[in-house]
Amino acid sequence: MRAQNSPEHWPLLQLLRYITAEGEAFRKQHPKADHLPPLHQLVIYHGERTRRMPGTVHQLVRTLPAALAPFVLQLTYQLVDLSERTDAEIRDEVLTRLVQLTLRWIYSDQPIEQVRDRQTARFRC
Repeated sequence: MRAQNSPEHWPLLQLLRYITAEGEAFRKQHPKADHLPPLHQLVIYHGERTRRMPGTVHQLVRTLPAALAPFVLQLTYQLVDLSERTDAEIRDEVLTRLVQLTLRWIYSDQPIEQVRDRQTARFRC
């Protein structure tokens, strides 16, 4: 998972570096392994305004002849853009709601109170 608060056009290249580093670390720790563990590429954007980032490597590469397209790296990621989500949408996702609420209100004058109020509102009748 990668949290990002500044507009970035190149998250795929950053993810590729992370994946490579994790793969190399895994190989060193497990020299007899012949498979890598699965990795979920997740970018959480928590900037103050909506951001559109390229979602595939194909969107970063100039237009290629159709014959070359299959040779472009296939790498995608899940983007969670908190600037577009309501507090209610964030609260409904049990595993990530606290992290997302924290990132959403990080620019507030009172981020801890904002998160606490929104978290406890979920349990009120």
